Amino acid sequence: RGIVPAAAARKARVAAEYSPLHPELWTLCERWLHRDFVALVEQARAGELRRPPQLAPGIYTLPVFSELFCRLLTEELAHFGASGLPVGQPNSMNRHGALLDELGLSAGLLDPLLSDWLRPLCAALPPLAAAGGASIDHHKAFVVAYRLGEDESLSMHVDNAEASLHEALG
Repeated sequence: RGIVPAAAARKARVAAEYSPLHPELWTLCERWLHRDFVALVEQARAGELRRPPQLAPGIYTLPVFSELFCRLLTEELAHFGASGLPVGQPNSMNRHGALLDELGLSAGLLDPLLSDWLRPLCAALPPLAAAGGASIDHHKAFVVAYRLGEDESLSMHVDNAEASLHEALG
C-alpha cells in the first residue's frame, strides 16, 4: 500500500510550502510545559517522585502543557487547516485532525518532549516503568478535532502503546 510514501510526500510538501504562524512552537522550551508537570519530572529525575493523581491503575491525571502552548498550538492548527495543504488522517477512527510529524514538529518539539520529559517520568511511575517506560523511544503524535455531527460513532480500540498522553487543547 502507499501509506508511507503518501505520508512522506505530504510531509515534504508541508515543509516546502507551509509558513507557520508561531514558528517558536517547533522548538521545545520549558515555557511550553505546565509548571506542575515540570515539577513532577524534576522530582522523578531526583528519585523523589510524588505520584500524580491516579484515575485508575496506571492512569494518571496531570497537566503537561502550559495554557500558552495550548492556545498557540490551537491557533497554529487553525492556520494550517486554512492553508489548503494536505493533511493525513490521525488514525483509523478520526477523520478530523492532523499528524504532528507531518507538520514537522517531531525533531524540535516532540522528540525532546519524549526523551527529556516523558521518558524520565514513565521510568519513575511503577506501572509505566514495568511496561518499559525507561526505554520509550517512539511516538505517534496527532490531534483530533471533535465537532457535533462529526466522528460520532467512535468505537472501542486497542493499540500497542506503552504510554498514551492525551491533552485537551481548548
